[in-house]
Amino acid sequence: MAVKLKELYSKLYPKYGVKLCSKSCFEKTISWMHILEDIEFVSLLRGGEIILKSEYETDEWLKGYIDLLDEANAGGLIVALRPGHVFSQEIIEHCNRKDFPLFSAKWNISYMDIMHLMSSELIKNEQKEKNQISALKNAINDPGVNGKINMYI
Repeated sequence: MAVKLKELYSKLYPKYGVKLCSKSCFEKTISWMHILEDIEFVSLLRGGEIILKSEYETDEWLKGYIDLLDEANAGGLIVALRPGHVFSQEIIEHCNRKDFPLFSAKWNISYMDIMHLMSSELIKNEQKEKNQISALKNAINDPGVNGKINMYI
């Protein structure tokens, strides 16, 4: 169960205004999402997760947090920023050097809505994969008329 970051972003940006601030990194595969406010829980990640976080205090803290997320193979970070706040160019360049996707979200955006959209996309993609596997198994187990393989994919 995973989906390309590009697919998620194509849904997140128009619906919720979640904006990519670093380079695209759209080849990354996203497996799930978490709200992760405290740096000490980064070690619990499995890799491929998009992390949601509300604001941060300093650029140095955020760089350290991004480094830990990158080491844990996180799929990216969405930070809710208060009105008027933006990421510094230093933070954006840090993410670009690491090929780490950094997104901004409006302060008042509902994480529940974002998580619902992402989980729906992940589950929909998982069902699509299951259907393809089932069709391939059917084609192998039931080669069809005169030994020709039926492909239902």
